[in-house]
Amino acid sequence: MKSKLKGCRVERELLDRFHSIGFGCIRIAGSGVNKNAPDLIAGTQGKLFIIECKSSKKNYLYLNKEEAQNVINYASKFGGTGWYGLRFDRKEWRFIKAEEILKTNRIVPEEGLTFEELVQFLEPKRK
Repeated sequence: MKSKLKGCRVERELLDRFHSIGFGCIRIAGSGVNKNAPDLIAGTQGKLFIIECKSSKKNYLYLNKEEAQNVINYASKFGGTGWYGLRFDRKEWRFIKAEEILKTNRIVPEEGLTFEELVQFLEPKRK
């Protein structure tokens, strides 16, 4: 499957998954063209996730630290949390905070939170 089509498919898959549990979620068309825009914005009362989606048939991904900083910056504008949604072939979704990508940009399928753990995630209260 062509990379762009696969990317759109996994973004829509995640969008549907958020909708199925009652979250509001939008997919940003053309996010691959605008380097500053994330792929999805999802939220419910008290939670807002800004998500950049990546998929791979390999057993690892190298993520761009500059792109991760863009996700962090975009999330801060909305008062949300920046995340990477990772979909490795034949594996479940995994989620890693964008800030973690600044520390290490090589990611394997076992890292990060599951979808269920993500939707339970609460950002610590800010003082």
